[in-house]
Amino acid sequence: MYHKLSTSLLAEFIGTFALIFIGAGAGALGIGGLVGVAFAHGLVILCFAYAYGHISGTHI
Repeated sequence: MYHKLSTSLLAEFIGTFALIFIGAGAGALGIGGLVGVAFAHGLVILCFAYAYGHISGTHI
């Protein structure tokens, strides 16, 4: 399957941005302690793997 490079790069950028933004935000706010921060990271990876996995191969 061939996808345009710009589409793949945009999908990876959005996924990585969300992972850092939401993960660091959960860590900074201390939501739920260590378990809450781990859950936030895992939930972001899960959501973006399903949303953009077929576009870029999910290399977050």
